[in-house]
Amino acid sequence: VGFGLLIGVWRMAPEKDKTDPAYADKPWLLNNDWQTNTIRSNSKTSMWAAWGFAIFWNAISSVTPFLAYREIVENDNYIGLIALLFPLIGIGLLVWAIRRTLEWRRFGPAPVTMDPFPGSIGGHVGGTIDVNLPYESKTKFRLTLTNIHSYESGSGKNRSQKEKAVWQDAIVAHSELGAKGTRLTFRFDVPDDLRPSDTDQDDSYYLWRLNLSADIPGTDIDRDYEIPVYPTGQQSRHLSGYAMERARTEQASLDEESVREVINLEHTPQGKRLFFPMGRHLGGGIGGLLVGAIFAGVGWFLVMQEGQRLFGSIFGGVGALVALSCFYMIFKSFEVMQTPNGIRTKRRLLGIPVGGTELRVGEIAEIYKHSSMQSQSGGKHIVYYDICARDRTGGKHKLALGFKGKSEAEAAMTLIRREFGLRGS
Repeated sequence: VGFGLLIGVWRMAPEKDKTDPAYADKPWLLNNDWQTNTIRSNSKTSMWAAWGFAIFWNAISSVTPFLAYREIVENDNYIGLIALLFPLIGIGLLVWAIRRTLEWRRFGPAPVTMDPFPGSIGGHVGGTIDVNLPYESKTKFRLTLTNIHSYESGSGKNRSQKEKAVWQDAIVAHSELGAKGTRLTFRFDVPDDLRPSDTDQDDSYYLWRLNLSADIPGTDIDRDYEIPVYPTGQQSRHLSGYAMERARTEQASLDEESVREVINLEHTPQGKRLFFPMGRHLGGGIGGLLVGAIFAGVGWFLVMQEGQRLFGSIFGGVGALVALSCFYMIFKSFEVMQTPNGIRTKRRLLGIPVGGTELRVGEIAEIYKHSSMQSQSGGKHIVYYDICARDRTGGKHKLALGFKGKSEAEAAMTLIRREFGLRGS
């Protein structure tokens, strides 16, 4: 083991001098993975990490069923049932590791070749990706670019590193026949008010992550690339403008289809109506409701049967809040109705009105998108947007709910303006 560690240390690149003037104008060169415009994904690393974590977790949790059996059967301690969650999580980790392995074996390294290099704040982030997959024109490859703030949360032993998406955009890549099967071409227009990549990744830093995904029969592709993006103002030089225009047109068409799936647009005798029914977040809502209910039940048991009032109250209180939040998420509905002078909104819970507003067209100063929530799975972030109207007194009125990503939200704004005759900026 010691010899292996010595070999690993010997092969490590020496730490670079950050004060060297050579890096003043090119700080990305401080990162050994950013020496050229070819950037590899973290797929192989995450595959081995998945196997390491799965093996470690299952080795540790393999004894918990026996311990739980003894506590339940011999000591009548039914709290021991909680221990059975650990081997179930272990099975899930093994499935995850197997999926990562199949993904790597099927699609290969699939590096991204950036144009420009580095990616540019106030310019373009673009490039090509060659995937080991026979070309199929019907396959849609989605690329998501996210500017992320990674920061330390908590204190002492409870410290953990968390991530928050600051900005995000998504496009469908232009695909064509390539040397390795399928070549993908993409380009993002990046605003000039975002933070660049940090080579010093300490307690608080910013990074740019590019995600490639596609639903493909068999094993889906899902790759993350951490790429350098800096305020150079550069634009792509070698990417086909025609290919980029086709990709944007296709993305706009897909966004409108997605929006119409989210929005139930009806034509009634009174006018047009948008309806967001109950059960739109059924899968996640039911999962959260069950977890919250279990925690609340365990908290009740600790208070009533074990006399653990403080710990049980905290445990059960958090579970109850999670359960109530998920209950509301599942059973809420939202309606937007056109009126002769403007629009009327109404919120319901289990069909019972719980709020709403009415707004005249002349009172609308602005139609805008508002980030309502974020979800994270591994390194993948999804930013959800609501569409809102701001009246001339500064009041905020929701018009539509739950769109994934910037481009889908902008498509929803376009549709709402067109269908309801709204002229807010």
